Amino acid sequence: MTAPFALKPTHAPVKAYTLALTQLANVGATHETAVREAWHRLIEHCAGPLKWTLVREYAVSRQGAAPLRLDAVLLDTYRIPHGVIEAKDDKDDLAAEMRAKLKLGYPAKNTIFWQPRRAILVQDGKVALDRALDTKPEQLCEILEKFFAYTEPVIADWERATEEFRERVAELGRSLREVIQRARGTVGTVPNKKFVAAFDGFAALCRAAINPTLADSAIEEMLIQHMLTARLFGSIFNNP
Repeated sequence: MTAPFALKPTHAPVKAYTLALTQLANVGATHETAVREAWHRLIEHCAGPLKWTLVREYAVSRQGAAPLRLDAVLLDTYRIPHGVIEAKDDKDDLAAEMRAKLKLGYPAKNTIFWQPRRAILVQDGKVALDRALDTKPEQLCEILEKFFAYTEPVIADWERATEEFRERVAELGRSLREVIQRARGTVGTVPNKKFVAAFDGFAALCRAAINPTLADSAIEEMLIQHMLTARLFGSIFNNP
C-alpha cells in the first residue's frame, strides 16, 4: 500500500497537533491521558483517506491469558487491524516501555510507540525508525508516512501462511455477517431499506431454486461466502 499523503510540518493537522501539545505543556498537563488525544487526532487525519477507523482501548484476546488492552488500533471496514498506536508521556523511558510491551505479546507487525518528544516504529518485529520529535518536526512526518505505507512481507512458510489465512478469513466472515445484520436491522440497528429489499428478493430466489425452508441465516452465510470468494479471486487473478 502506498501512503495516501505527503505529510509536512507546515500542514494544518501537524500544526494543530504541535499547538495542542504546546498548550497542554503550558498548563502543566503532560501526563499520558492528556497528551495522547492530540496524537490520536493526527492519526485519525492520516487514516481518513484510507477509510480506517482509530479504535481506542482495543482488546486483543489471548489463549490461556488475560486479554491485552491496546491504546488504539487502526481497523478497516472489515475490522482487519493495520496498525497499533501505543502512547506514553515524556516521563517514561520509551525504549524500555516498548521492550516491556513486546515481551507481554503486544503486536509487532506495525506499531508506533509514541511520546511527545520521541517515537519508535516497530515493523515485522524490528525497530524500523526511532526518531526525536521535539527537535526535528519533519521526523514526525517521516515516521507517520512509513507507518501508513506498511505492507506485510510475503509469508514464505506455506503452513504458517495457510494458518494465518484461515484466521483472517474467519475474521472477515464474522465482520461481513455483522455488516449484513446491521443493514437488515436484525441487531437493533435501523434497517437499510434498499438492502432489505435486495436481500428479500435474493432470499426468495434462493428458496425457489434450492429449498423453500431455507433460513435467513443460511442465506446470509451464502452471501458471505460468495463475497469473500469474489474478493479473493479478484485480488489473486485480477480478471472478473
